[in-house]
Formats: sequence, structure tokens, C-alpha cells
Amino acid sequence: MPSFVNLGVPIYNRNFPELFGMPFFYWFQTIWLVACTGFYFAYAKLVEKKP
Repeated sequence: MPSFVNLGVPIYNRNFPELFGMPFFYWFQTIWLVACTGFYFAYAKLVEKKP
């Protein structure tokens, strides 16, 4: 589900605000990459625990 945010390109297709000199477009996607990884990891752990 979090991956659907990446489909809304007009929302984050801009340069500002910058973070450590990196345009918003890149650091926003990087944050979502980490967030999606955490989401799917947590989901896998929950599914794994079901009897």
C-alpha cells in the first residue's frame, strides 16, 4: 500500500525543499523506500507468526 504514494509524481516532482543539498524529488523517494521496506518487513513478521 505505501508504494501507491510513488505513483503521485506531481506531488513530489520539485526541487525544493532540499535536504543536505539533495532535491526533494530524490530524498522523498529515498524516505519512502525505507518506509516501504519497514512496512513489508513488519507485515512478513506478522504473517509468519500466524499458526
